[in-house]
Order: sequence, then structure tokens, then C-alpha cells
Amino acid sequence: MPEGRCAEGSRADARADSLSACREAEVTDVRPLDAFAELCFHALASVPTGDVGSSYATDYLAWAQGQGLFDEDAREDGEHVARAVGGAARGLLHAWPRLHHDLGAFARARRFALADLAAHDVEDAPTLTAIQRAADPALELLHARLGLALPRWAAVHGDIIAPALEAACARLGPLLSEACARAPSLFGRRIELSWVLGPRGRAHSERLIVGAPAPWHDGSDAQSVVIALHEHAVRDLADGDWAEVEWSALRRVCSWLATGSLASAHAAWIACLDLRTLVDAVRTRGWIDTAIASRLLDEPAARPALLAALDQSTTGR
Repeated sequence: MPEGRCAEGSRADARADSLSACREAEVTDVRPLDAFAELCFHALASVPTGDVGSSYATDYLAWAQGQGLFDEDAREDGEHVARAVGGAARGLLHAWPRLHHDLGAFARARRFALADLAAHDVEDAPTLTAIQRAADPALELLHARLGLALPRWAAVHGDIIAPALEAACARLGPLLSEACARAPSLFGRRIELSWVLGPRGRAHSERLIVGAPAPWHDGSDAQSVVIALHEHAVRDLADGDWAEVEWSALRRVCSWLATGSLASAHAAWIACLDLRTLVDAVRTRGWIDTAIASRLLDEPAARPALLAALDQSTTGR
């Protein structure tokens, strides 16, 4: 048997063994995102900051309005926060979920102004200290908006969101086994499913937050796993500024998912991404030429193959 075919067979056997091991063990720690973090994403969905980490989502807000979770006052407050928040405080918007781990703790804290909270009132004292030092009125408005939303949010979360997320967690096992076989470094990672994030994700050192299927968007279980792989790549396999991190992660996941049961979900997800800012940044840096940049923007269906090829090449950084 030719040497190359032996090596190919060994790789196939190793992948099969890896997949079998994943199926026999707990592939990842998959759980619903805590209700306070979801509440934070709910509030931030109405804040059109326009930055890379923005959670602004008009389609989600339409669903929330139908559930009695969003009204014109909330819309105006969100727009005011986006306009008024200072540059130093802007990043703190995304740190808000660290303050509490459950709605009960926030229910106690919401009775006080941010400036009056003490370290023992929160789970993450350094984040509270940073928020208090910023002393930005826009942050105080966000705190108040969260407090106003809490009663109705707790009811909707308990009746609709929590059961749906529990069911989604239970469904993801086989798909995560496939993901683990494609990217063994995903094994054992903690993944938390979010109702509000939809087709988005967030990478943190201790967890990956991934949007789950919900009636307000067209996502699927397979898409959630694809997003988990992307956020895993962002966290563990890339470094540098935003453009370099995202560019490296997109290419790496395209290589991981070039074939297999997740390939079609990945192709659909990446075709829907707005890559204009990213592609312009990497073209400006000379990592791709104008022809490749144009194809990435004009031919969404070709993105998986193009990016996988760039991941294997010496160009495309």
C-alpha cells in the first residue's frame, strides 16, 4: 500500500477514535446562560453602539416587544446610552454580566445607585470598581433600565427562555461530538447558550457564550455549534487586534469544517456575515489582494473554500 495512503488511513483512524472518545465522554459543559447575563444582553440589544461587540438587534427587539419586554421608553433609553456613553466607559457595557450570577442578587442591588453599591453586593468587585470610577451617567441609566426590566424579564425567562435553553442544551450532544472530532481542543470547554445573542457569540477565558435557536431568528442547533467553534478559535487560536483575531478565526474554522455534517450550517452562517469592515482591514494591511477581497464580499457562497485555502497558504497572513 502506498505510504501516503497508509498515512491517510492512520489519520482517518485517529479521527474515528477521537470521535468515539468524544461520544463516550462529556464533550463539553453545556448549560444555559445565567438569567442576569441574559437580562444584560436584553438591555444591550437596544443600545446601538455600532462597535465590534455590539449586541444591538432590531429583530430580537421586535420579539421582545411582543412579549411585553420592550417599549418606546426602553428604545429611547438605549439610544441615549449609545450616544452619551464615554469612550472609557464604552467597554464596560460588555462587562456588565460579570456583576451578578443570578436575578436574586441583582434584585437586591437594583435598589441602590451604582455609586452606593459595595463589593459584597456583587460577584465581581473589580468590575464594579471600574464602573464606579468611570462615573458615567450613561452607565447609571443602564443600571436603572435593567432594574425596570427585571420583573417582566423574570417571568418571560422562567416561562419561555429557560425551558427552551434547557432543551437546546440536551440536543447539542451529537453535534458537539462532531465538532470535537474536527477540533479536539474544544473538548471540555464550557459553553453557555444564550436566547438573546441569536446568531452571535462571545469568547471569554472561562466560557464561550453562544446564541441558541429562537423564534426571532433563523438559527439552528448546528449553527450554535458552528458559532461555538468560531468563538473557541477567537479565544484560543488567535492573537493580535480585532482584525487579526477575527481573520485568523474565520480561516481556521473554515479549515476545520471544510467537510462533515457541520459544513452546510457553517457555509450558511458565514455567508450571512457582514465582512465589509474586516475584509477592508485585511486588504489594507496587504494580507489579501483586491481580487480576493472582492470575491469574499461579492460571492458569499465561495467564502468557506476561499478562507480555507488562505488558512493553508503562506499568504493571507
